[in-house]
Amino acid sequence: MIYDTLSDVSTDIEESSIEDKVDEQHLEQNDAIEELTTCEKRKEKKRRYKENRRKRLATNPELGGDATMQKWWTRRYDLFWKFDEGIELDKESWFSVTPETIARRQAEVCSCDVLLDAFCGVGGNSVHFPQTCAFVLCIDLGFEKLEKLRHNSEIYACSNKIDCIQADVLTLFKCLRPGTVDITYMSPPWGGPGYTGVQLPPGSSSWNTKKRRRWFLEQESIKNAPIEEPYNLERIPCLKPCLEGARSITNRIACYLPRNCSIGQLLQLGWPITSPDANEVIHKSSSMSVNSPVKIEDYWLRGRRIALTAYLGDFPMLNRPKSPENPIATSPNPGDS
Repeated sequence: MIYDTLSDVSTDIEESSIEDKVDEQHLEQNDAIEELTTCEKRKEKKRRYKENRRKRLATNPELGGDATMQKWWTRRYDLFWKFDEGIELDKESWFSVTPETIARRQAEVCSCDVLLDAFCGVGGNSVHFPQTCAFVLCIDLGFEKLEKLRHNSEIYACSNKIDCIQADVLTLFKCLRPGTVDITYMSPPWGGPGYTGVQLPPGSSSWNTKKRRRWFLEQESIKNAPIEEPYNLERIPCLKPCLEGARSITNRIACYLPRNCSIGQLLQLGWPITSPDANEVIHKSSSMSVNSPVKIEDYWLRGRRIALTAYLGDFPMLNRPKSPENPIATSPNPGDS
């Protein structure tokens, strides 16, 4: 009787061990199937991404068929909140247009009667200045850009408050008398999207402010780390003569510049004009021979430091403390991409 009981126990143990092995085999098979399914899903997702990118490049001629422009396409609602209503851009404008959140803030600071927008492009700023200014003069040398600006201004219902002028900015400054405009806003060309000279890690475009700051702090502790070098404003050859021309007609100037500019060079923008080339126009305005105060406003968007603006002269809006009654504009659809 005892023998039979022990035999039954051993049989049960063998059966349970066989069942465990079968279960392990089933689990391994399920894991293999899940892994295979995951790989197939990744391949399918990658295929759909490439197909969608190909369609976007084919249906949007402004991208020029360049796959590298894909990242700018994903930021289209940052550039213009009304992009889907028919906004027109050329290839250069995708990386040179001021994002709408920043443009609205600049329009708030530059509130005046008559504003001159030099290097206006397709109207990243020009379509927002009429919200706070009575009239805006938009200057650019490219006729096609001005045509797109007129179209975009109709979408933002401000075409009756702007005047597009195809001209060289320096030549136009010499033709204007002091007091013609209240404020001059300029965004001179920086040199393309590669002006920073530093390569951030893949996926950094989705980082928030805290993660970006932590990455830069970590890089500072590493010797020979690829931290952004200060941008030399001498790389913008038209900046100095444009400032001289602008200060000959007004003492209030806003200049949109790269985020990594040297603070010392930014402060020098307000120094008195001593260049011999300015002798012919220095008599037009006394503001050229005195030191202008410079205030710098830094802009961040979606955790990315975008650019800065140097304000030369008196801008009362900058002296107001930020409060809930005077907020900085924010996008109504931050989740779109």
